[in-house]
Amino acid sequence: MTALVPYETGTISVEADGTAVVGDGPNWSSTNVRPGDRLDSGHFTALIVEVVDQTHLTITPWPGSTLSGAQYKIWPNYPQRVVGAEAMSTVNRLVADLSNRDIPVIVGANETEPDPSLGDDDQYADQPTTGKKWVKVGGVWTFIGIFKALRPRGDYDNDATYSVGDWVNSAGSSYVWNNETPGSGHAPPNATYWDVLAARGTDGDDGAAATVEVGTVTTGAGGSAAHVTNSGTSNAAVLDFTIPAGKSYGGTSTTSLAIGTGSKVFTTQAGLAYTDGGRVRATATAGATGWLEGVATYSGTTLTIASDKDSGSGTGTAWNFNVVGEPGAGDMSSANYASEYIGHEAEVRRNLGIQSWNRIINGGMMVSQQNGSVAGTVSDYYAADQWPCSAVTSGAFSFGQVASASPGGSPNRLRFTVTTADASVAASDIVVIQQRIEGYRLADLKFGTAAPKSITIQFGVKAPAGTYCVALLNGAANRCFVGEYTIAGGEANTDVVKSVTLVGDSAGTWAKDNTLGMYLSFTLMVGTTYQQAAGTWHAASGYGTSNQFNLMGTLGNVFELFDVGLYEGSVAPPFQLPDFEKELDACQRYWEKSYDYAVAPGTAGNFNGVRASLQNSAPASYGAGHFLKRKRIAPTVTLYSPNSGASGNGYDTVDRAATAARVGETGYHISNVFGSSTTPMLYHFTANARL
Repeated sequence: MTALVPYETGTISVEADGTAVVGDGPNWSSTNVRPGDRLDSGHFTALIVEVVDQTHLTITPWPGSTLSGAQYKIWPNYPQRVVGAEAMSTVNRLVADLSNRDIPVIVGANETEPDPSLGDDDQYADQPTTGKKWVKVGGVWTFIGIFKALRPRGDYDNDATYSVGDWVNSAGSSYVWNNETPGSGHAPPNATYWDVLAARGTDGDDGAAATVEVGTVTTGAGGSAAHVTNSGTSNAAVLDFTIPAGKSYGGTSTTSLAIGTGSKVFTTQAGLAYTDGGRVRATATAGATGWLEGVATYSGTTLTIASDKDSGSGTGTAWNFNVVGEPGAGDMSSANYASEYIGHEAEVRRNLGIQSWNRIINGGMMVSQQNGSVAGTVSDYYAADQWPCSAVTSGAFSFGQVASASPGGSPNRLRFTVTTADASVAASDIVVIQQRIEGYRLADLKFGTAAPKSITIQFGVKAPAGTYCVALLNGAANRCFVGEYTIAGGEANTDVVKSVTLVGDSAGTWAKDNTLGMYLSFTLMVGTTYQQAAGTWHAASGYGTSNQFNLMGTLGNVFELFDVGLYEGSVAPPFQLPDFEKELDACQRYWEKSYDYAVAPGTAGNFNGVRASLQNSAPASYGAGHFLKRKRIAPTVTLYSPNSGASGNGYDTVDRAATAARVGETGYHISNVFGSSTTPMLYHFTANARL
């Protein structure tokens, strides 16, 4: 007879109690594997239920532990593999078994007892789902009992459902469910439901407490093995340690050598820890004062230092050795209090990650108190706080704050759009986006002195390709510097970051107080009247060069500006978006309103945040108001009726003429036409102290 040959190509993986087998390397098919075949691995076996594909099988629950990349064998066991006499033999045995009544009647899961019409006397009936067993006697099925293997269920769970044969642990004892009816919520040792399988014994007497302490600690010879012994007892251990000595640094020498650079050869002790290539310092302890250091080599009792740094002088006759770190790229001395960095403060701040002071207010264009996101079409319109557009042109434009995220993280930017083109640039034509900077913010840059500092203007821009200009002018507009930057074809109409670096002006008058210190202008169009050469200071009023691209020349051209910074030094840090509240606070030194942030001045029917003034007597009434922020100078104050929004008015029951007088940096006096002494005068205001 031909022996059975298993299929065992590749490896398999299967979870414990899992039914999905994954093969790595086999090529299973209906030819070499069939449902009913036997899968063996180790000492465990399961039947194959389905051949899913060439690398996946479904089996009966795997009785062993989880396998991963395991060897296996598949034994042919499929009935249709064997035909003829062997099949007939199987049928004959089956008929014989049936004739001998060895096969019990099977009771379904939903039945309570065997079908009376089935079976003969002395034949048994089984219900696999419950373990119940019956025998037929005198034509009647008689219940014998429940015969079911123990099933461990772990610790008792009051919410779990248990049935006959379920075995749990509780309070140190083991119990088995004995009730014919499955149930839950019956904690052991309830005898109606549980039999004791193994009861917990009584606790024994406590043993004597053991102690462990450290005895002696001895330094052994270098290179020997460490060991520990117990000089006490098993209940009172005393551990004695012997720890071998290790190599150490340090060391001394009496070699006579001069302090200085070059190769220095010392005779010292053997067995030190120095390794070739390490850096060692030799400090003189006799004969000289000072030290020398460098990369060393060490062998036997010879330590050679290639000295490249030293301090002091003389010939040392005794030395101490120590390891030192590699020196930095630049030497510093604590005695100099970092004076080595003078002239490089901006670079040091950048290298240390310390944010440089940005002299620009609202460089992220987030704050727009006066106009919000409403675009304007006239010169000197503020699209955002501190950012007006000045224009002399026969064309037309719109200029406003837009919601568009910048590379620096700001949610806003400025957008200038040409709505009527002006292709012919007249001599006096000019279009610039500006920030006017207070003198206090620039004083430390020392413009107008013999030692002005360098500055870098860094900004983000999105515009058509071309050459553009950035201009700096003093408050009198009689000193100027023009810098050029180029937007290449590949950068056109995409977000790019540009910068212009220059040395400050050593001439002219530059305010260092609360007056106008500097104009920073981004030029979009410039006629010959305002053109100057790039890269140098001029005693003139200039905003661009003859190379300046005329943005106004084409309808629909768009120029966007964002992430603007003006920093001390020749290198600008990445733009850091300021805190909104701090930026708003800085802007309110120059302009503020009593309205809520998102409400435009002059809005009718808006009483949120109104100011109130008690009225005293006819023909006029007086009161006082205060600003949120001290102003740069006494501002221009405009009053508005919260009812109608009309300027020059307050409101009690009707609009009444009202003005601000005696205006100072922190507040003002309100005067209004008297209405009623029992009704306060309500009003909104704006305060303008812009440069």
